[in-house]
Amino acid sequence: IGGVVVFDFFVSMGDGETVQLGMVMALSAYVIFDIICEGITFGQHFTLCLQMGVTRKNFLSSYVVFKVIKNMLALAILGAVERVVSKNLISKLLRVRFVDNYSQVFSGRALVVTISLAVLLAFLAVFVGAALLRFGRIAFWVLWAFWMIVFLKSPDNISVPAFFHADIWVFVLVWLAISAAIGILLYLITYHCFIKDQSVKA
Repeated sequence: IGGVVVFDFFVSMGDGETVQLGMVMALSAYVIFDIICEGITFGQHFTLCLQMGVTRKNFLSSYVVFKVIKNMLALAILGAVERVVSKNLISKLLRVRFVDNYSQVFSGRALVVTISLAVLLAFLAVFVGAALLRFGRIAFWVLWAFWMIVFLKSPDNISVPAFFHADIWVFVLVWLAISAAIGILLYLITYHCFIKDQSVKA
């Protein structure tokens, strides 16, 4: 994903313009590794908490809150780096105009959408971890196939800078309603289908 984003920025920039590609890669890497690490460690956290007497419902709700807080801290750090390093330090040192295509996700109405995506990432990561805990390799191959279909078969007519342009974030309330519905759905599926009857594995 990060490579596609980087290529799109290269072909869309003009002379004397620069963009902090490291931030693009950082955002992509955080999302990917958060989901992967959750798939590996969720079962360990689940087993440990239940052995300590925590109920499944309390574990899931507390764990989701923990993941949301972690994502908010990561988003704050990445946003601060983007503002301080990318727009101020690098543009002054290189004496070039900083291209503010993707960085709009850290400002204005787009920031609300970015925060909601960070919250959704927490629900999605827990969903993936719980699915792998419940179904093991079957869940892995299903999720892998979904990943390949959705992310590697992207339409050719979508421009990444245009996608991050602030003008498309006009329906913020509608998006928040949709993201809230998705988050609640993921939570309910995670609990009732994966966690509620899941036994503790030694």
